[in-house]
Amino acid sequence: MTRRKYEITIHTSLNKGLREPPKTGVQYPRIPQKSVGDKVIVYTKKVVICAERNKKIALEDIVEYKQNTIYMQMYKALLYLFLKRGKRVMIRSIEMKCGNTVSSLNIDKSRQPLANDFRVQYAVLADVLDVLWEESVKGQSLRSATSHFLVALSTKDRYKRFERLWRAFEQIAMWHKYHATMPRKPTEFCALLEMRSFICTKPVMLGKTFDYVSTLVAPQIEKLHWGKFIQNKFSQNNVNDLYDEFVARNEDERLVGVYNKALILFKREIDNSGRKGNFDATISNYSQNHVRNDAHILSVLVCKYCYFMRNKMFHGELGDFSFCFTNHTEDDDITDFLNDLLEKFVNELICGYNNL
Repeated sequence: MTRRKYEITIHTSLNKGLREPPKTGVQYPRIPQKSVGDKVIVYTKKVVICAERNKKIALEDIVEYKQNTIYMQMYKALLYLFLKRGKRVMIRSIEMKCGNTVSSLNIDKSRQPLANDFRVQYAVLADVLDVLWEESVKGQSLRSATSHFLVALSTKDRYKRFERLWRAFEQIAMWHKYHATMPRKPTEFCALLEMRSFICTKPVMLGKTFDYVSTLVAPQIEKLHWGKFIQNKFSQNNVNDLYDEFVARNEDERLVGVYNKALILFKREIDNSGRKGNFDATISNYSQNHVRNDAHILSVLVCKYCYFMRNKMFHGELGDFSFCFTNHTEDDDITDFLNDLLEKFVNELICGYNNL
């Protein structure tokens, strides 16, 4: 069967012509056994993909059909370019050559992969960028996380931003846990438990996020809807979990106000449980000794509260936040606060992806 040679050129809005060494042998799904893979050359002002395929392919089909293997190579190349540059790069046009046939497609503002300008806070190094080219579970997970992360940065809607940042984090958490469970994919709950352990045992990998968490003060944390969280998470018939899994497990004086709210919500149950002394002594210890643990704050905010908020939003249990009579609400402030934290955290997780 005749193999057709395609050369796809993605032209960007940048002017400099710097060139990286060609990426050769770039794999793709269902690659024929005898194929050596594609070649991708990333310039600053364009990306060139050299590929051979059996089928005759039209440029519009490549752009519209996301399962097309050439589209997948374009997807990898653009994620690589955006993440390496650390900002949005406008796509001007896509050109395809096959023999003597040349076709092109202008990409206007409405067809850009990313809607608005952004900046990636922490630069991602080459060893992680190279994973984007891999046709593996590791590579697929990073590409998925990166796509959600970049879309989150480029959106102006704070609630869409939160959802995308959560999806990026979830993909990384699932991959982190996946190592120990291959080939069985872990549950979301197990992945979050493992991520909490990672946060508590590998703080050196999250230095910038921990620097930010260390600046947080109690009023910032207490403004979240902890009453709803506590009532949703813990049963009034089992205050042991409230103490063992929440109060005793997260040691930080900045959570004292949250714990006191729990004491009020479950006052009768705690009084009848015989464990009120445990609650009082533990909370008093945090307060009097000014106990601080940034790892516990980070894990409870992300793995517990963000998970709770995401589930409520996803299942429609919370009304649409935009359905209101004011330009700015308390929920807007809470979501902005969580987005700031998630952006830094996810960015550092991507930077340290090879060490998860």
